[in-house]
Amino acid sequence: MSWQGILGHDEVAEAFRRTLERQRLASSYLFTGPDGVGKRTFALKLAQTLLCHRASPSEMAPCGECASCQQVMALTHPDVEVIGCPEDKSEFPVRLLIGEKERRNREGFCYNLSRKPQRDGRKIGILDDADMLNEEGANCLLKILEEPPPRSLLILLSNNVSRQLPTIRSRCQILRFRPLVTEDLETLIRQTGVADERAKQLAGLGRSGLTETAAWAEESFWDFRGALLKLLAETPPPVERLIDCVQSFVDHDKPSPNERRRRMHLAFREAQRFYRDLLHAVISSPERVPLADRENDKMLSAALARATDALLASGRETATDSLTQIIARCLAAQQQVSRNANPGSVIGCWADDLDACLLQRA
Repeated sequence: MSWQGILGHDEVAEAFRRTLERQRLASSYLFTGPDGVGKRTFALKLAQTLLCHRASPSEMAPCGECASCQQVMALTHPDVEVIGCPEDKSEFPVRLLIGEKERRNREGFCYNLSRKPQRDGRKIGILDDADMLNEEGANCLLKILEEPPPRSLLILLSNNVSRQLPTIRSRCQILRFRPLVTEDLETLIRQTGVADERAKQLAGLGRSGLTETAAWAEESFWDFRGALLKLLAETPPPVERLIDCVQSFVDHDKPSPNERRRRMHLAFREAQRFYRDLLHAVISSPERVPLADRENDKMLSAALARATDALLASGRETATDSLTQIIARCLAAQQQVSRNANPGSVIGCWADDLDACLLQRA
């Protein structure tokens, strides 16, 4: 089953169905879950449900054909405001929320949401990339959260609830979107035009959402992943070659600042997952590693087998300590990227630290 063709979130849909039947819809929600699991699609379909001219909201079955339904999905409905962080920004610009300085609080997302609906219904605001709100931006939302305009609905989309200020979390009903199961993810990958064999391969990588998984469908990204895993399989990996590999991937084709950050996140997350699987392998040995036997991921299997044998030569306890430090270091690198640190410095320090952690086992 899938509500309105949205895979994996029937429980969330059922929760809204009960809420609407009881006429207990809240004024603000925080949708949280991995990137690419369908939070934005669900939010738009919910807006369509609430504004459909032919079906009652409690039916949770918008017709999809009336003018209102079509305008919601085309993002042209006068009572639906959808915004996200611009591609070239690392933080949500305050001007998008409360207007330019000369027109402060007379335009922008918050102002539009506070106005009376142009039609009989609701004002619905969907704020994507809520994790990119800084403290000033989050505070701009407080008036709407504390004193919601009549018949308004605010939906914030977040990949990580811990990235939201307590003042935001405490004033929103939090709905958690689970990671997509492999079968649903494979279906969605196929729908993007990826061939069946590669779709199955990508879905088996253990990712939780479509956004990151689909990125690896690009041939250049897939080639980079193979090169990265080969380098990480060496213990320790050669620092200069590792830096060059990641830096070349991040800078390929002179990407935008946002795309550069996205690629750095991909690289560090891939390294984190490799070392997490390697830790599992070291702890599980000699029974051998379920994660290393993925039929559809031979490059990972080969890298894990090579690294496991090398690490166990120094003793399981020493290897476990080193890998725990490395996983923490990969997580720290991702946080540095989110804080807009200098890419070259982040990559260089990260590679040096991997080398240092693994040399400790000698």
